[in-house]
Amino acid sequence: MKKDEYREFMINKVYSYCVDYHLRHGYMPSVREICKGLDIKSTGTVCKYMQKLFARKVFVTENPGDARAFRIVK
Repeated sequence: MKKDEYREFMINKVYSYCVDYHLRHGYMPSVREICKGLDIKSTGTVCKYMQKLFARKVFVTENPGDARAFRIVK
């Protein structure tokens, strides 16, 4: 798998994890919960994937920097 393909794969995994988590718990996961759920060691890596989703308008936030302060649009 090429680097770009792997990045897209992981971005999709983060998206799917957030959707599933929200359906199960009624609120969005924290970055650390995403790390734990997807077995990713770095919170920075998850943040980069989430920033891609924000840039694509898949996730939106009204309070940047607040914990769990995002929602899924698409």
